[in-house]
Amino acid sequence: MSEPREKTTVLSNAFGVGDACMYRPLPADANSSAITDLEFVAAIGKVLQDHHWATIWDLQNILGVRHSLIRAKARRTYRRGLTVGCICGCRGEFRLTPAGRDFLGQGGVGERPK
Repeated sequence: MSEPREKTTVLSNAFGVGDACMYRPLPADANSSAITDLEFVAAIGKVLQDHHWATIWDLQNILGVRHSLIRAKARRTYRRGLTVGCICGCRGEFRLTPAGRDFLGQGGVGERPK
C-alpha cells in the first residue's frame, strides 16, 4: 500500500485569496493555532460563495481537522470580530463580518479588528 500523500486544496474565491487553505494532516494533539485565522476565514468565504452560511461540517471538509479545532478557531475569530455565528458547538451557521471580509481581502494582514 502506498503512503498517503498530502492534499492541497486551492481556494479561488470572490475575495481574491488564492491558496489560503491547505488541507494537511495534523497531529492528534494539535490545537487551534494549527489553523491560521486566514485559513479559517477563507474557508468560510469559500462556503459562502454557494451557501448562506458555513456549518462546522463544511469547514471540517475544507480544512480537514476535527470538530473541536473548528469550534476553538470559531470562538477566536468570533471574539476578534471576524465572524458571526453560534460558537456553542451546534452546526454554527458562520458568516463573515465586514471586518472579516476586509481581513480576507487584505490576505490576513493589516490592522486587526478590535
